[in-house]
Amino acid sequence: MTLIISHRQSFIRYYPIFSDPYCRHPGRPSHGDSTAPAKDYYLVGEKIVFYCPSPEYKLNSENVLSCIGAGKWSRKVPLCLLANRN
Repeated sequence: MTLIISHRQSFIRYYPIFSDPYCRHPGRPSHGDSTAPAKDYYLVGEKIVFYCPSPEYKLNSENVLSCIGAGKWSRKVPLCLLANRN
């Protein structure tokens, strides 16, 4: 949040300026998908859960992203990487 200060008469007034309360869809990983409905914008606090539908692939990091506002997500979209075959 940014504050603008206005000096008028003998008092100071603070006007908050809020950043955009949404995030654009972050995209999907190659070989991956998400449980999120297809929409352009997500509100602050909304989450997207990613997964790799093929058992040949595994996510390389945390699968849940949260919109934290100002167009930013809590982390990068995870990648679906080929699983190790033993």
